[in-house]
Amino acid sequence: MACRLRGLRHEGDRHDLIGRFPVTVPDRSDRESITHQRHAKRGTMINRADLTFSRILKASRIRRGLTQAELATRSMISIRSIRNLELGQAKHPRKQTIDLLADALQLDNLARTEFLLAARPHEVAALPDLALTHTTSEMPHAADPLMGRGHTVELAVNLLAAQGSRWVALSGLAGVGKTRVAQAVAQEVNRTAGQPVLWMSADRWTPPIRPETRRRRRTPRTDLPTTLFELLQRGEQATEELTALVSEFSALIVIDNFVEPVISESALTHLLRNCPNISLLTCSRDPSRYRAGNQLTLAPLAVPESPDEAAPGQLARYPAVHLLLTHLQRIRPDAPITDAQIGAIARISMAVDGIPLALKAAASWLPLYKSDELVELALRAPALLTEPVTEGRDDAGSGLVAALSETVAALPTEHARTLRTLACLAEPWSMSTAAREVQGGIPEAAKAVNSLLQRGLIRPTEHDDGEFGRFRVLNLVRHLLGHPMGLNRIAA
Repeated sequence: MACRLRGLRHEGDRHDLIGRFPVTVPDRSDRESITHQRHAKRGTMINRADLTFSRILKASRIRRGLTQAELATRSMISIRSIRNLELGQAKHPRKQTIDLLADALQLDNLARTEFLLAARPHEVAALPDLALTHTTSEMPHAADPLMGRGHTVELAVNLLAAQGSRWVALSGLAGVGKTRVAQAVAQEVNRTAGQPVLWMSADRWTPPIRPETRRRRRTPRTDLPTTLFELLQRGEQATEELTALVSEFSALIVIDNFVEPVISESALTHLLRNCPNISLLTCSRDPSRYRAGNQLTLAPLAVPESPDEAAPGQLARYPAVHLLLTHLQRIRPDAPITDAQIGAIARISMAVDGIPLALKAAASWLPLYKSDELVELALRAPALLTEPVTEGRDDAGSGLVAALSETVAALPTEHARTLRTLACLAEPWSMSTAAREVQGGIPEAAKAVNSLLQRGLIRPTEHDDGEFGRFRVLNLVRHLLGHPMGLNRIAA
């Protein structure tokens, strides 16, 4: 396919031939075909996997609505050079060429950084000082409502903004809602302080690089969070590159859902020390993973202590009950909810300990049973309700009991022994009671109870005067340990 041009600017034209004489030039598809044929004859076929920068350049040009000729005019780079870059024939563009193209394409700071990383992946230290724009980086969509966490979100935002703080470490059981709280905190920081958010999740990243296999990357780094993650993963070996990359950035970095210690505490401490405008939000099941941060432990949502003593309207105000009702209304939006159902929902929320992921799974069981039948099932086998039965929602709550088992198995021997002792006590129990039952007296009992509290395996209960000082072992943990006691308050 060809086109005839007379003084008309076109992405395939030649500036030196536009004028009086009509010139016939191949259009883009013809040129790529011709180039492909030439390389095939020479035995130097273009590897399409190596055209990462080429794709970014072409996509950015098209997004701006520019032809190759118009980009050449704006950037003062020859159209032949631009064409070679887009076809992947020019492998190592000069730094000046990259800057001219970025200016001509009017890339914002984050896009410009990724543009540079794609073009010259092994020269991170050569990146200029840039300030990130007010954007977020692949933050997961907040599909579930946030209930009973307003104070925690506010406290985390204030800690991140405090002078000399800049690191909040969220910890808690699997399914307790750490990711959802981190989303709310990140959105609030982005909204109020204008800080962009770089989100790193275990769902996206590969396992840590082993020391013996750390080699220079062969594939280009094309995205800022990916590059930052890999540099943090390498720790002290990447100190200079890391500092050069983000020393002048202002951003909130969220590290979420890492079960294994993929990034060391020392690497994150070094990041904060050398990058004064960076703040950090980490999520982990183990509170001992990141001790350098401001520790915030997420307990399960509040549940009623005694459902028969409260009116249905009061029960519905408890965050766990409210969340379970919300999930039920999403599943059955046209089904009316009676006072008897609210009482049953309150008991089910108590049976699964008010853990948000367990509540989401339990909601899928509610349309299948009569209220009293499901309460009886929750009393006998609460772990069963943590596995969803809704089609297409297989991930909601799956593996929650297994994760609880892993948390219990990871306890130090003394604390595991204390947990089994506490699971046998009448509830709620006080520290005085625990000290009498635990070997070692008050000091050892206090250390063990504090450790179990931080890991979310026990929860505080509130007195009538609003003070705490009484505790319960989670119902799911009791069943896991073979001590399904303390259920009279649920069945009453």
